This record gives sequence, C-alpha cells and structure tokens, in this order.
Amino acid sequence: MVPHERVSPSPRSDTNAKRILLIQSGSFSLINASILSALTRQYPSLEIDVIDIVKEFETVKWRKIAALPHLLLERGPQAFVSSRAIRFHTVRSAWYVGIVREIVERRRGNAPILFTLQTQSLCDASLDDVPHCIYTDFAALGRRWSSWRADDPPPHPRWLALERQFYERADRVFTFGSRVRDLIAHEYGAGAEKVRCVGAGPNAEIRRDRSNVRPRSILFIGVEWERKGGPELVEAFGRVRAALPDATLTIVGCAPRVSGPGIEVVGRQPPAKISDFFARAACFCMPSRLEPFGIVYVEALHAGTAIVASDCGDQRDVVRDGENGFVVPVGDVAALAEALIDVLADPERSAAMGAASAALAPHFTWDATVKRIVSEMAEVLPVAVR
Repeated sequence: MVPHERVSPSPRSDTNAKRILLIQSGSFSLINASILSALTRQYPSLEIDVIDIVKEFETVKWRKIAALPHLLLERGPQAFVSSRAIRFHTVRSAWYVGIVREIVERRRGNAPILFTLQTQSLCDASLDDVPHCIYTDFAALGRRWSSWRADDPPPHPRWLALERQFYERADRVFTFGSRVRDLIAHEYGAGAEKVRCVGAGPNAEIRRDRSNVRPRSILFIGVEWERKGGPELVEAFGRVRAALPDATLTIVGCAPRVSGPGIEVVGRQPPAKISDFFARAACFCMPSRLEPFGIVYVEALHAGTAIVASDCGDQRDVVRDGENGFVVPVGDVAALAEALIDVLADPERSAAMGAASAALAPHFTWDATVKRIVSEMAEVLPVAVR
C-alpha cells in the first residue's frame, strides 16, 4: 500500500480548532515527553492529544504476523536474516505506512484539529484535511555520514521513495539541525521554502555550576557504548594520559568492561543526577559513530562545558569548532586525542570554551523550539495560535 496523493480542501483547518494531534513512535529517547511539556506550557489554551503509533500497532497482535508476507514481497529474504532485521524492515515498509494512516484516521476523533505534529520521519501521519508537519533529527540518506554498521545495506530505494512522499505531503518539515535540513530540502527535493531548522532542547534538568570542576576531567554519557564511540574514546584517552598524566575519564550511562589509570565507570544513573557529573567535568566527549543530533550535547551547553564530538550528523550546530569545543572526523582516534589534549592542557582555555557553550544554551531549549514550530505553522493556518 503506497500513500496516496493528498487532496487539500479549503479551508484545511477549522477556524474554531483548539486541538493539536501529536503523533509519536515510542519515547524518541524522552524527546516526545519534552515536546509535549513545552507545548502544554507555551500554549495552555490548546488541547494536545497524543497518538503513540508503536503502542497502537502492538495492541493488535496479528499485525506482526500480517507484516511478514508484505516484507517478503517488498524487501525479499534479506528482511528475515534476524529479529532486528524484521523489526527494522517492518516499520520501513509501505504496508506499515498504510497501517499508520489507518490508525491516525481512526484516532482523530470528532473535535476540530488545528494541525498535526509528527515526530520523526518514520511514517506518514498526515490527514488529508488538516495541516501537517514533521519534526525530525534524521533522514535515511544521512547514514553516509556514519561509520556505524558500515556493512549494513544502503537505504532501500522503496524506503527512500516513501520518505520523499512523507516530506511532499507535509506542509512544513522541521529539523533539529541544519545538515539534515539541507539534506531533506535538496536531496529529497522537499525545497528550502518548506524545511526549517528549529533546534532542540535538553531532556535532563541541567544547572550550570562550575565551582567544583576537575581541571582535566573528561565526561562520557551514553547508553550504547559502541555506537556512541566509547572504544575510540578509551583508545584516545590512553594518548591523553601520556600527555596529561592527571587526566581522568568518567563513563556514565553504560558499564563497559574497561579499566585503566584515570578511568571510572559509573554506569546507569537517574536523569536527576546527570547535572552533578557535568558540574565536575572540564570537557564532555561523546565521539559517536552514528548520531543524528545528540541531545546530550545540548545538555553540555546548558552545563557550560567544553565539548568534543565527532562529525557524524548535526554536531556542528551545537559545537562551534575552536569556540566551545572541537568536532573531529568519525573514528579518527588521533584527531580525537589531539582535540581532548587541546581542551584540557590549559584550564583557562577549557573554561572559556565552557563559557562559550553556556552562551549558546538559550537558543537550545524546548520552549524556544516549540515556539519556532508553532510560529512557522501559523503561516499555513487560517487562525492565529495563542
């Protein structure tokens, strides 16, 4: 089932509408909850209804079985090499896209809808008679910026065709960063007039407290150790210690089996404690191999910490090279070690970079992001949003 072309009646949004449909696929790493909170806070007169596609899909048990013949037809035997492959290809099939549209249509209700806001570009959650926008951090063609699972096949042509249709059907496409914005606008053909970069915000509550900074301390926060570049960081840290024997590395969010002088593995921590780790760090480093944007970099901005990141997505929007940190090539251990030494060797330089991070933080909040989205959507709505 391929999404049909939108027929746009006029007007496409009721002038009495005070309701937004927020369509999401799971938690989106806590991002969806942050967006909902910001929408509720900024626009208390609006009713926000949430449709979680993942939950809705899984409530009907036969759907996973029903997907299998469609996967075989659309993707062939490669879709069945592992349970991960089945999950991956199911949500990237035309059949699934059709199911999503059925779910949204069924759940729309009778009350007028101002517009629909879909997070992530993994489906088409639009309604034919309602203005629609997508807010996403990634598009499949962005995989080429990454070294993660380099042996994975390139994006399937059928999926790329579906993605293009998602963007065509949307009235606006909002991105976390400018690199993905340009990708969708130009390589997917959505057009610069439709695609806007609106930023993102922190998911953890971060306070800026630099009174207890450990001058040569590096902080890593991430759950997926290998994808987030943990092994490369540990290798680079060995070179950092050779140059700066008092350097330390604190690993938060996961518990890899690594050890060595100056390395502390803390493991998973509640979000409320994350700010404490930032407060002690002179530098935050997560040299990911695949990272569309990286909300944790935004949290480092709010903490007032220098940042070293890898160039695998939209990191340059958050990390201004040479100003509040450095962006290094993906997987380049030598460049990573050099950047870390550059930040840590001079405490005054790392403090100045941290101050530059803090100066960028006000741009990256969920309230500011939501205001940009609603402001842009106002251009396609028949009424003002208050």
